[in-house]
Amino acid sequence: SVWAASLTSQPDIVIASPVANRNRNDLEGIIGFFVNTLILRMNCSTNVTFRNYLSQAKQICLKAYEHQDVPFEKVIEALQIRRDLKRAPLSQMAFSLQKMVMRDQSLGDVKAEFSPIDTKTAKTDLTLFMLDYEEYLEGLVEYNTDLFDEKTVAGFMAHFQGLLDALVQDPDQTLLKLVKKANLPTENILTRTDPLTILNADVNATNLTANQMMMWFGQKLYPQTCLYNTVLVCTLHEPVHLEVFELALQHLIDTSDSLRMVFQEINGVPQMQQKVHMLSDLTYLDLTACADPTQQAQEWIHSHKKKVLDITQRCFECALIKLSHDKYFWYINMHHIITDGRSHMMAYVKLTEYYRALIEGEDLFVDNQERESYQDYIAHEHFFSQTPRHAAARAYWDQELKKEVPSLIFYGRD
Repeated sequence: SVWAASLTSQPDIVIASPVANRNRNDLEGIIGFFVNTLILRMNCSTNVTFRNYLSQAKQICLKAYEHQDVPFEKVIEALQIRRDLKRAPLSQMAFSLQKMVMRDQSLGDVKAEFSPIDTKTAKTDLTLFMLDYEEYLEGLVEYNTDLFDEKTVAGFMAHFQGLLDALVQDPDQTLLKLVKKANLPTENILTRTDPLTILNADVNATNLTANQMMMWFGQKLYPQTCLYNTVLVCTLHEPVHLEVFELALQHLIDTSDSLRMVFQEINGVPQMQQKVHMLSDLTYLDLTACADPTQQAQEWIHSHKKKVLDITQRCFECALIKLSHDKYFWYINMHHIITDGRSHMMAYVKLTEYYRALIEGEDLFVDNQERESYQDYIAHEHFFSQTPRHAAARAYWDQELKKEVPSLIFYGRD
């Protein structure tokens, strides 16, 4: 928030931050779209020490976590925020801290690592991702190329690094001294443009969650957008048994109801339908005969990650790409309406467990009585929306954000 305030010359900073929203033990192992967005409002106008400011920020975050059960879309609806197609509602900047829990996962004896990809999309004007590998932190930035070029964003990150360096040297210095020591810039700001009017939807007749409704409307308004594609590519460094891999993937689908969801519009209302069985439809590509298998695979991935998924038929696409006898890419593209970042990781973890079990000769069974269900979460959200706790949480966000939220304007560029 201090970094954002210095870039925008605006002390009142609103930052979006995703939260896993798995605050019940029975949700921990379920693959599905649980993630919610919290709106954290910070104010850097008082020249307190950074340590004191950190304490204030902690209380703001804890209070937000306490009321995290209200879907972000419901907050927008309750506040009657007018939509502007030029920017995301409430906040145009986001921060995400992700604990990388899958580092030591493997497909039996197969060693695997994650392969970063460029989605060519940005959900906010500027998003900072911090990946926690326990021994170190790794930062990634996603930005709107209509506003910034690569050189500008590189400058942003240099400013952020300078802020961290100054902070490590003396966390008890005031915010003003910290900003000056880090040589952070300040610029004049422009006035914001008038936003467009929000379209209110009757969500009572649908069986989608509030956040799924937001995804559905976005895809409906822009049917050719791939913005909601969430892609994961893993590099496998050992030979992979194709038939066993397909069986493991099929078992993952059979035991994860979110992967068997499709979405239809019935009498003008979006409805989720649950397929009893859905084949994995795994694409297998053997590129070992190509002059440059890796380049060929990357070109295939680049073209397919922009493919618009037909959520009326299937909300995911999978591929196993063979580069050599001991190197493969596993590619999976899931629509955001059925998944979130943590679920991507959980899908990989479960797939490795099933593959390992099959390699070791174990049988895999689907017990309908013990099957984990995203449907249970949907029912819980619909029930929760009628409770006093939900009303209290809605009242909290209404009070917290009742004042007009300023739009971030980086370096005077809107």
